[in-house]
Amino acid sequence: MNKPDDLHYPIILLLDSSAREQTKLALIINGEVKELFSQSRAQELPKLIEELLKREKLPSSKLRAIAVIAQGESLTGIRIGITTANTLAWQWKIPVLKIDHPGFEQAIQTLSSNKHIRAEKAITDSI
Repeated sequence: MNKPDDLHYPIILLLDSSAREQTKLALIINGEVKELFSQSRAQELPKLIEELLKREKLPSSKLRAIAVIAQGESLTGIRIGITTANTLAWQWKIPVLKIDHPGFEQAIQTLSSNKHIRAEKAITDSI
């Protein structure tokens, strides 16, 4: 049996709502990255997630983890991102991967490199 810090997640949804005027999403499927950038604020995150999953013809049941960037310039955006990730993870029964460094490209690189990622619940009180 795998320990929580020993798991590999083949399909990950990455959320970055840490910038004030831009929201970024990525689907990482076995190392291949599908990105979506929007000039929308974090409040549009659920609609953007639905748009990305629909565009890639990927049902939410295929996701194995949600990653969320938990640092950046917009505290409100970060809280919305973490709350969205935790809510969807609870609904879809998948883990949340908390990314503790700012930087969408760096997060994509880490998540798509097939390295084992530590899963932990991203809690809004921690920011």
